[in-house]
Amino acid sequence: MNLPPKGKLTGRECKPINPSKRAEVYYASSVKHLISLFKLVVKQEIAQENQKKNLGDASPNSIQKRFQTFNRIVDRFLAIDISAFATRVARNFANITNADNKKRLSREFESVIAINPAAVLDSKQTQDFFNGMIGENVQLIKGLHTESLSHVQKIVQSMIGGNKTLRDAGKEITAALNIQQNRGMRIAIDQSRKAMGDLTNLRMQKLGIKLYRWSAVMDKRKNGGTRPSHAAMNNRICRFDDPSVYFNEKTKLWEKRKRIGGVELHPSQDFNCRCVSKVILQSIEGLNDERQ
Repeated sequence: MNLPPKGKLTGRECKPINPSKRAEVYYASSVKHLISLFKLVVKQEIAQENQKKNLGDASPNSIQKRFQTFNRIVDRFLAIDISAFATRVARNFANITNADNKKRLSREFESVIAINPAAVLDSKQTQDFFNGMIGENVQLIKGLHTESLSHVQKIVQSMIGGNKTLRDAGKEITAALNIQQNRGMRIAIDQSRKAMGDLTNLRMQKLGIKLYRWSAVMDKRKNGGTRPSHAAMNNRICRFDDPSVYFNEKTKLWEKRKRIGGVELHPSQDFNCRCVSKVILQSIEGLNDERQ
């Protein structure tokens, strides 16, 4: 079904609900604290052993003592209650995200249509969402612990039959932990974007709001800038209930995104996606619901 020739896009749009910087910083600092604790364990154990004796030779006794040192490091890693730590961080992250999302949505709604929806933003669906979000991030944080431990064990195994000194092994472990810390920073950024975007999508559908306008960053970064499949969606009208379509303003029809090479996800759902949605709060004149 085509639209009337003079159909106009008259829906009023909110400003983008951007990711929570507070949530991102909290997540990132928590991960950094965890990895810093690992580094401290390595530093303390190596310093303690070096105070006892110079273990730089490759004698059997030297190798044995080096293994003892790294076994203590592994034991201390394992002694950390990572489940409790990860659960606490994930819950706090969810609470910060929730508070910032509600505040921003309420502010935008009041500024556009003079209605504060705060009282209806919570539901069983949002609680289920947070339970899933917390569970996912617990696993991500525990994964950093598991991978850090795995790196230590691999480095220890590489010492067998070699002449690697305790100091050399310590440097390798620290370098591996730095990689894990950087990975944790990327996870914090990605999860803060994803959480805010998904929560906004869920709450908009709960309020009966169907449409948003895709807003891409459209820049050129060293790592390639905005992905073509995301750039293809920039400024397109989309549906919260169907990420496979967009509204073609020329044909006046809902069409498949794959026709224009568009990503079939909502903003922020793709890894490290910086796109956001501009919620359309009022109906668009003449906009039909037929999808191609």
